[in-house]
Amino acid sequence: MIIDCDAHLATLNCFDRLSDRDWRETYINDNYGNIIPVEQHISEAKNKLGLQKQVINFFGGSVGLGYSIAPSLAREIMQVYNNHMIDVMSQSNNFFTATAWLSLQDINACLETMTNIPDKNFFGYFIDDTIPWGSIEEVKPIFQRAHDQNMPVYIHISGGKAMQGRFFNCRYTKIMSTIKQREWTAQCKIDPLDQFLLMLVSLLECDWWNTMPNLKIVLAERGIDWINSLRAFMIEQGRPDPLPRLQNNFWFTTEPEHIDFKKHGDLIGWDRLLFATDHGHGGMDCGGWKQYRDWE
Repeated sequence: MIIDCDAHLATLNCFDRLSDRDWRETYINDNYGNIIPVEQHISEAKNKLGLQKQVINFFGGSVGLGYSIAPSLAREIMQVYNNHMIDVMSQSNNFFTATAWLSLQDINACLETMTNIPDKNFFGYFIDDTIPWGSIEEVKPIFQRAHDQNMPVYIHISGGKAMQGRFFNCRYTKIMSTIKQREWTAQCKIDPLDQFLLMLVSLLECDWWNTMPNLKIVLAERGIDWINSLRAFMIEQGRPDPLPRLQNNFWFTTEPEHIDFKKHGDLIGWDRLLFATDHGHGGMDCGGWKQYRDWE
């Protein structure tokens, strides 16, 4: 079975049940060009890509908005979106599974939402990948609940930078500064990827692993070509080699256009890699930067 572990789906009626009509219009406008009928999306995925199943994620930064939406609206967005995904999954004849969105403005509401998620065919829990979660004690119960449920935490960029102003731990400012001085790959010089590495270091170094040794984390759409550079950085800083943790608790969606993809695959282990197309951007956008050349 060919399972696509990173796809996106925007539907016109996703937020029909949301009380804030202005926000619903914002979502539709933000995703203009990406919204297509579910039947068309499934037909493309099956007939043009040859897929048997897809993990679908939300579309549009407006859903996340850096976790800066007022908590009352954020809670409603979480409920409406996840309920809509339950409907979409049930109507797809088991073709779709989905990541559940967590509005982390309200941790208690998220924990309540997570109570019923494992019974609803969700793949995991979607959170942003540019925030140093491992330094934010308030979110530890979210990761603990996911661990106890044996549900992956699916970490993917969503435009969550606004949350850093609330929870940023100055301990990692020095790490960020050092990271930016290193010679990374061309992609790693992009600021959001520096923030991704900051997030990753925070998780690798946090003290949560004693109570959640089997936590599953999926890192989506970031490739694997940064692993050797990150190892060198952490070892130079006198920190433990992150490779054993990455090989035990992390999975990575594939981005084969990155430099030395096979070498990095051999390093991390091919059982750590998840096939992904990023299908759904503007209809057909598969295989990352090189589109169909890598997907084929």
